Amino acid sequence: MKDMNTSRRSTRSPGIGQILGASTVALGGALAGIYALNRLRRHSKTQALLDTLPPARDVGIEDNTAEPADDVYDPAEVAHEPATQLEDLRFDELYQLAQQHDIAGRSSMRKPELIAALRDAEANPDMR
Repeated sequence: MKDMNTSRRSTRSPGIGQILGASTVALGGALAGIYALNRLRRHSKTQALLDTLPPARDVGIEDNTAEPADDVYDPAEVAHEPATQLEDLRFDELYQLAQQHDIAGRSSMRKPELIAALRDAEANPDMR
Protein backbone atom coordinates (compact mmCIF):
# COMPACT_ATOMS: atom_id res chain seq x y z
CA MET A 1 0.00 0.00 0.00
CA LYS A 2 1.27 3.41 -0.87
CA ASP A 3 1.84 6.10 1.67
CA MET A 4 -1.23 8.39 2.01
CA ASN A 5 0.82 11.52 2.55
CA THR A 6 2.27 11.53 -0.92
CA SER A 7 0.78 14.10 -3.21
CA ARG A 8 -0.68 13.06 -6.52
CA ARG A 9 -0.05 15.06 -9.60
CA SER A 10 -3.00 16.31 -11.57
CA THR A 11 -3.61 14.57 -14.85
CA ARG A 12 -4.81 17.81 -16.43
CA SER A 13 -2.39 19.68 -18.52
CA PRO A 14 -1.56 23.20 -17.31
CA GLY A 15 -2.51 24.58 -20.74
CA ILE A 16 -6.30 24.37 -20.09
CA GLY A 17 -6.21 27.11 -17.47
CA GLN A 18 -4.12 29.30 -19.69
CA ILE A 19 -6.51 28.77 -22.61
CA LEU A 20 -9.54 29.62 -20.47
CA GLY A 21 -7.82 32.70 -19.08
CA ALA A 22 -6.82 33.92 -22.51
CA SER A 23 -10.29 33.35 -23.94
CA THR A 24 -11.83 35.25 -21.00
CA VAL A 25 -9.50 38.19 -21.64
CA ALA A 26 -10.31 38.09 -25.37
CA LEU A 27 -14.06 38.01 -24.70
CA GLY A 28 -13.76 40.92 -22.26
CA GLY A 29 -11.77 42.90 -24.81
CA ALA A 30 -14.36 42.22 -27.50
CA LEU A 31 -17.17 43.36 -25.22
CA ALA A 32 -15.27 46.51 -24.28
CA GLY A 33 -14.68 47.22 -27.97
CA ILE A 34 -18.38 46.78 -28.80
CA TYR A 35 -19.32 49.09 -25.91
CA ALA A 36 -16.86 51.75 -27.09
CA LEU A 37 -18.16 51.55 -30.67
CA ASN A 38 -21.77 51.93 -29.51
CA ARG A 39 -20.85 54.95 -27.40
CA LEU A 40 -19.05 56.50 -30.35
CA ARG A 41 -22.03 55.82 -32.62
CA ARG A 42 -24.44 57.42 -30.13
CA HIS A 43 -22.12 60.40 -29.74
CA SER A 44 -21.99 60.83 -33.53
CA LYS A 45 -25.78 60.74 -33.80
CA THR A 46 -26.15 63.23 -30.95
CA GLN A 47 -23.59 65.55 -32.50
CA ALA A 48 -25.36 65.33 -35.87
CA LEU A 49 -28.63 66.34 -34.20
CA LEU A 50 -26.94 69.19 -32.38
CA ASP A 51 -25.43 70.40 -35.64
CA THR A 52 -28.91 70.70 -37.16
CA LEU A 53 -30.06 73.13 -34.45
CA PRO A 54 -30.05 76.80 -35.41
CA PRO A 55 -27.52 78.96 -33.60
CA ALA A 56 -28.87 80.87 -30.62
CA ARG A 57 -27.08 84.06 -31.62
CA ASP A 58 -25.68 85.48 -34.83
CA VAL A 59 -22.19 86.89 -34.37
CA GLY A 60 -21.31 89.91 -36.49
CA ILE A 61 -18.17 89.43 -38.56
CA GLU A 62 -16.94 93.01 -38.44
CA ASP A 63 -17.04 93.83 -34.76
CA ASN A 64 -17.91 90.47 -33.12
CA THR A 65 -21.05 91.88 -31.56
CA ALA A 66 -23.75 89.36 -30.81
CA GLU A 67 -27.22 89.93 -32.19
CA PRO A 68 -30.23 87.85 -31.24
CA ALA A 69 -31.29 85.36 -33.86
CA ASP A 70 -34.68 85.74 -35.52
CA ASP A 71 -36.00 82.46 -34.18
CA VAL A 72 -35.23 82.98 -30.49
CA TYR A 73 -37.86 81.51 -28.16
CA ASP A 74 -39.99 84.20 -26.57
CA PRO A 75 -42.24 82.93 -23.76
CA ALA A 76 -44.54 85.96 -24.10
CA GLU A 77 -45.47 84.89 -27.64
CA VAL A 78 -46.60 81.42 -26.59
CA ALA A 79 -50.37 81.09 -26.51
CA HIS A 80 -51.50 79.67 -23.21
CA GLU A 81 -53.86 76.74 -23.43
CA PRO A 82 -56.80 76.74 -21.04
CA ALA A 83 -56.22 74.88 -17.81
CA THR A 84 -57.39 71.30 -17.86
CA GLN A 85 -60.75 70.92 -16.21
CA LEU A 86 -60.83 68.28 -13.51
CA GLU A 87 -64.02 66.83 -14.99
CA ASP A 88 -62.17 66.09 -18.24
CA LEU A 89 -59.59 63.90 -16.47
CA ARG A 90 -59.93 60.13 -16.08
CA PHE A 91 -60.30 58.55 -12.65
CA ASP A 92 -56.70 57.28 -12.57
CA GLU A 93 -55.38 60.76 -13.41
CA LEU A 94 -57.51 62.26 -10.65
CA TYR A 95 -56.24 59.62 -8.25
CA GLN A 96 -52.63 60.45 -9.12
CA LEU A 97 -53.33 64.13 -8.46
CA ALA A 98 -54.90 63.16 -5.13
CA GLN A 99 -51.73 61.23 -4.29
CA GLN A 100 -49.60 64.27 -5.14
CA HIS A 101 -51.79 66.47 -2.92
CA ASP A 102 -51.73 63.77 -0.19
CA ILE A 103 -55.52 63.73 0.14
CA ALA A 104 -56.64 61.45 2.95
CA GLY A 105 -59.23 58.80 2.10
CA ARG A 106 -58.60 58.97 -1.63
CA SER A 107 -58.67 55.20 -2.07
CA SER A 108 -62.35 55.02 -1.14
CA MET A 109 -63.44 58.10 -3.12
CA ARG A 110 -65.30 58.09 -6.41
CA LYS A 111 -64.61 60.51 -9.25
CA PRO A 112 -66.94 63.35 -8.06
CA GLU A 113 -65.51 63.07 -4.55
CA LEU A 114 -61.93 63.21 -5.87
CA ILE A 115 -62.79 66.32 -7.92
CA ALA A 116 -64.28 68.03 -4.86
CA ALA A 117 -61.31 67.07 -2.67
CA LEU A 118 -58.82 68.29 -5.30
CA ARG A 119 -60.63 71.61 -5.65
CA ASP A 120 -60.59 71.99 -1.89
CA ALA A 121 -56.88 71.15 -1.77
CA GLU A 122 -56.10 73.71 -4.50
CA ALA A 123 -58.19 76.37 -2.75
CA ASN A 124 -56.58 75.67 0.62
CA PRO A 125 -52.97 74.59 0.00
CA ASP A 126 -52.10 74.92 3.71
CA MET A 127 -54.82 72.46 4.81
CA ARG A 128 -53.35 68.97 4.39
